[in-house]
Amino acid sequence: PAFTGARLRRTTKDINQCAECLVKNVGKVADANQDFDVKKYMSSFSLDIIARVAFGLDLDSQNDPNHPFVQHMAKTLDVRIWKNPFILFAFFLPSLVPLVKKFGIRFFRKDSVEYFSKVVHQAIDERKKGKIERNDFLKLMLEAQEMKFQRDDVDGIENHQRKPLTDDEVLSNCVIFFFAAFGTIGDAMAMTLYALATNPDVQEKILDEINRVLGDSKDYTYDQIKGLIYLDMVIHESLRLFAPAPVSSRVCSQDIVINGLKIPKDIEVVFPIYAIHMDP
Repeated sequence: PAFTGARLRRTTKDINQCAECLVKNVGKVADANQDFDVKKYMSSFSLDIIARVAFGLDLDSQNDPNHPFVQHMAKTLDVRIWKNPFILFAFFLPSLVPLVKKFGIRFFRKDSVEYFSKVVHQAIDERKKGKIERNDFLKLMLEAQEMKFQRDDVDGIENHQRKPLTDDEVLSNCVIFFFAAFGTIGDAMAMTLYALATNPDVQEKILDEINRVLGDSKDYTYDQIKGLIYLDMVIHESLRLFAPAPVSSRVCSQDIVINGLKIPKDIEVVFPIYAIHMDP
């Protein structure tokens, strides 16, 4: 429910403001004919959008790269194996993960998790005190927390028991939202720009489409974006070539048979995304 069309339409003002800042900063290095680290720019851009759209926070990390939020995010996403043995255990010996945790080894840095937890707690407190009212991801989490016990009935059949989210569940959802969105969005945009820089003919087609759909408008609307068909195809192709998440996994919640293959409950299923994308 965080990503319905109606909710996304309300985010365009915030995204336009972040985009205006990005264009201004890239314009400065372009005017000076300088090289620049595109990933750094895209990461700050995506971070500002996530903070605004999901949590109502005005970070402006694009103009303040030394903001503690940015520093902690960079440290958290520095997941080189030789720095964090948890990755090795999680990947090759998942059954030992509970034991590894007992020795204080974690995937995320403790100081960074504490910092983000503090930020989210402050945002939640401000919402509950009525200081800020926004239709964003955080509001959905708080609504889920206030949900009363109820039973869902589908076609007269009792489906499942729903219960409100706990404080820890709200916090973990919010923190993971930051981590999951920041790296993937920044990487996807940086690699798309790289692909366009190395394929100028495609870049020209995109510019023609944008000029045709947006006209003289400097700000876009949700409905205009849906009209950028060629740009959508280019982004999909970029995601195929440079998948931000090369593998993904999910735990099977119940015994199931798919195309004759039985998958037992609680088994972890790993999807080789990069391999699938590169298979002719």
